[in-house]
Amino acid sequence: THTPTHTTTPTATVTPSPAPTRTPTATATASATPTSTSTAIPTPTNTATVTPTPTPIVAVVANTKGRGLTLRWTPAGAFAGTLTEGASVIILNGPQKAEGRAWVKIQDAAGRTGWVAADYLQ
Repeated sequence: THTPTHTTTPTATVTPSPAPTRTPTATATASATPTSTSTAIPTPTNTATVTPTPTPIVAVVANTKGRGLTLRWTPAGAFAGTLTEGASVIILNGPQKAEGRAWVKIQDAAGRTGWVAADYLQ
């Protein structure tokens, strides 16, 4: 007679091991080292100033009763020439008082300069 034999093969039981825990590892990161930066100091720059050119004042010899006007070197000074009635002149300076009268420095069409009594200009 034959007796059946039963053989049991041992079965291995695998117990899962817990998953490994990950621990962050510090990684060195390079950082910039501050360096000093020089800042330029602005240098003042001269700015041109516009000087207005005065508009010439034009006058006409008048009220001389046709005799003309005496041109003088200085206010009430020595005779330098004569201007005809109706002549145009440019007033350069004045008025300036001398001997009780107002005088202005003028330039005539010929380029002569001198002083005339302001009463005879319009």
